[in-house]
Amino acid sequence: MVVITGISGLVGANLARALLAQGRQVRGLVHRDQRAVEASPIELTKGDERGL
Repeated sequence: MVVITGISGLVGANLARALLAQGRQVRGLVHRDQRAVEASPIELTKGDERGL
């Protein structure tokens, strides 16, 4: 399993897609906008890095 912070950004969303294409399981941390990844099989958690 891979966890990506900032998954809704350009780099995070593309990284998630590449990992999913490899058959990896992906989890992501989103702050507000999750439109870039909401149609994919990614387990999303709302929050920000300050709470980690």
